[in-house]
Amino acid sequence: MQKGEVIDYFGGVRATARALTAAGYPKQGGEVSQWPETVPELQARRIAEITRGAVALRLEDYRREVA
Repeated sequence: MQKGEVIDYFGGVRATARALTAAGYPKQGGEVSQWPETVPELQARRIAEITRGAVALRLEDYRREVA
């Protein structure tokens, strides 16, 4: 899940933080703006749940290659 698609869906960084807080997740504050381009997995799972899959959790974004 990419940060840009999440921010676009919710309509901004603050709106994203408000949506996560309204859903009962810990206060997000400036955390959203500090995410790397690939949203941290825990947050991505929460967002997929909140949006009912409208913003998809793509597990391949989080798989690590094993050498």
